[in-house]
Amino acid sequence: MSIIDLSRLPVPAVIETLDYETLLAERKAALIALFPADQQAAIAQTLELESEPLTKHLQENAYRELILRQRINEAAQAGMVATAMGADLDNIAARYQITRLPGEPDAALRERIQLAFYQVSATGPRNRYRLAARNAHPDVVAADAWMTTPGVVYVGLLTRDVAAADTVSDEQRAIGQALFGNNETEPYVPGTRNSPAFAAAHTHLFDDDTRVLGVDLRVREAVIKPYQVTGTLIVPPGPDPAQVASEARAKLAAVARSLAQFRVDIHLPALKAALLVNGARTVQLDQPVADITCGPGELAVCTAIDVTVEVRHD
Repeated sequence: MSIIDLSRLPVPAVIETLDYETLLAERKAALIALFPADQQAAIAQTLELESEPLTKHLQENAYRELILRQRINEAAQAGMVATAMGADLDNIAARYQITRLPGEPDAALRERIQLAFYQVSATGPRNRYRLAARNAHPDVVAADAWMTTPGVVYVGLLTRDVAAADTVSDEQRAIGQALFGNNETEPYVPGTRNSPAFAAAHTHLFDDDTRVLGVDLRVREAVIKPYQVTGTLIVPPGPDPAQVASEARAKLAAVARSLAQFRVDIHLPALKAALLVNGARTVQLDQPVADITCGPGELAVCTAIDVTVEVRHD
């Protein structure tokens, strides 16, 4: 069972869409309705004057109501896993005996909160191992678990580590940047078995309170499949080629980041769709030449994007 993508949830009905002008109009209409019918037109005309003291009072009153309703919206959002932040999210996590790891961002904590339901399982579902690994160290970015033969369980770990800039290859640097972003001091790279995060997860997975009795548990590094995207955008005369290329690269980079997960295959149509931004007529994709399949413990990472633009007349 996969966890829910909270970003795809609809906005809850309890969250109001607020508009100051609408609130002010409602306030004016309510005040006008209190007067006799033969006076309402005159009152309405008076309230159209910005210099009218009663208009100023209604404006101040509508603004205060807007602030109050926004505070109610924020209070409702603070009680939901999908929208709570900071200390509010910490308090939600505490319901499931989950605490924030040092430096852990809200997005990672939200994922662990969803996985928390599996920690009460007495057996060994995949997400139980994922949660145990993620709980061990803040630099355990992702985990996968699978069984090859009865009684043999593998856990693949994607961990984050830092390395001296002069010891990192160009490919390692590109993979680290694609997965973890930039680090101001030393580059991020995927951790090895000797990294602190991997060691902490390995130890925790083998704890008596974590490991399922009778299971042959084997922990290994994630298998990363790097790939590059090169292609040509065909555009008609008119659109700025540089702007089109820039938008295509940015969109593809975002899509590639979202696909860099365990067991997620990279399909060529998805890459082409990401490159086909406004202004482009079609895409000629040169690399990769075929879909990239990812099995248990494997993930594909885009390390480079090379997009050129060719202007063609229809």
